[in-house]
Amino acid sequence: MPADIPVTGFASDYRTPSVGIELVFAQGESISGSGAREILIVAPKTAAGTYTVDTLYGPLRSEREVELGSGPGSAGHRLARKIMQANKGATVYLLVVAETTGGSPAKAVGNLAWSGTATSSFNYTFSVGEEEFTIYVKNGDGAATVAAGVKALINGRTHLGVTDEGSSATNTLTAKHFGARSGTATWIPFRVVAPAPGNGLTLTAASPGTTTAGADGSTTEAAQITTALATVEGRHFYYYVYDNGGDATALAAFKTHLANKALPRYGRRSYFITGHNGTLAAVTTIANGLNYERQEIAHQATGDNSPDQLAGQLVATHQLVRESNPANGLINYAGPDWNLRPARAQYWPDEDDINDAIAAGVSCVASKTGGTYLVMSLTTRSKDGSGTYADFRAAESHRISVGDACAADLTAAMSSRIGKGFMQHPRRPDGTPNPNAKIPQGVVTDFTLKPVYVSKINSWAKAGWTQRVDDTLASLLVSKSPINAGRLESGFSLYARDNLSQVTVRMAEASAA
Repeated sequence: MPADIPVTGFASDYRTPSVGIELVFAQGESISGSGAREILIVAPKTAAGTYTVDTLYGPLRSEREVELGSGPGSAGHRLARKIMQANKGATVYLLVVAETTGGSPAKAVGNLAWSGTATSSFNYTFSVGEEEFTIYVKNGDGAATVAAGVKALINGRTHLGVTDEGSSATNTLTAKHFGARSGTATWIPFRVVAPAPGNGLTLTAASPGTTTAGADGSTTEAAQITTALATVEGRHFYYYVYDNGGDATALAAFKTHLANKALPRYGRRSYFITGHNGTLAAVTTIANGLNYERQEIAHQATGDNSPDQLAGQLVATHQLVRESNPANGLINYAGPDWNLRPARAQYWPDEDDINDAIAAGVSCVASKTGGTYLVMSLTTRSKDGSGTYADFRAAESHRISVGDACAADLTAAMSSRIGKGFMQHPRRPDGTPNPNAKIPQGVVTDFTLKPVYVSKINSWAKAGWTQRVDDTLASLLVSKSPINAGRLESGFSLYARDNLSQVTVRMAEASAA
């Protein structure tokens, strides 16, 4: 047995009474229940919201509460709305972030320019993001009349992330948030799909961000996020959700925050989810830059669902499913809670596209007739520690979920022992613990505490979370620290269960000639 079992942050002179568990992922051979998991929304408010920035609110009681506090159609409102629709039992909090400020921040704009006069009556259908609209156009309606009808429809849905500020024959779709988050030529959170109307009318349509790009001010949203996250360093939330999966700097700030809180000394292990509806190439660049086992990106390639809907749906499903079974792989998932708009047919990913997304550590939202499904829940940790070589060992998110559930379970069990008398168990002449030794009442030893580990390891396997229980038990080391007299040191190998994702068959037709 080694003289010391090191755990990051627990030097021999660190004496604060606590249970420190270090989860080290991707430690297997490389082949090239546990308490409520609460959700923390991190998102900016608009000027219309009554909440105070850098302030934590919750648990949230209703969508209406967030709509008033964060502002109708704000990122916080839209995320809360989607989560509450998909998982009515979720416990949700909101950390309010200030919008980008200073300099000349701008909101994204997209114009719908109409011309002509309708030569017949017809229904015209278009969409903004995941929202579909149908307007009845009457024979003889002019461009300005049609534009006015479109404006009334859009502004009637206050939960949309845009508002129509147009006049005459032009609909001016303006994002409700300032900053690059609201839309650029390459980041289009609210995609407009508006086919040619015909029947005497013509339309030139542009998504918000492509007519006028949104822009951050001198203090970026990423900087505002760093400020806001500092206010919850001492709080634990399992799920963090943020909608702007195209902001690499903001995502890096979350990565730093999560990594620090997950250190064994603090033990506030968390998991982050965001959304992205751009190209696979764009999201692959983002994922490779993160390469972190505690961050996940829900992606629909050139999809009509806005990033907040993708992120909100995925975090709601995570919380709903993994609250009871942390080992569920969410493979080909399309449960009753799953409700996302399919992409247009020309953007449906084929098998090679899906495989490329998986290889990049991206959670692909694929389309099918009548709906969508999650191909597989993956972390962005698709490369080795250097970010150079493919390494899939920590990519399947259920492995992190299982590790966190086991750590939480073991922490609860061992925390109840903190404060008891502690001694090294008496040994036999051969150095092995003497099971017949008399231990004083109220005192524990390394030998008497080892069965707690054995019981937990067996219970995880029985619940279907883990496998190879004999190997885990064989690897278990429990000893009294030779350096810090009040510390019990322990370690073991944990094997999260595998989830079946493929079946291959080779058939050889062998009829006689």
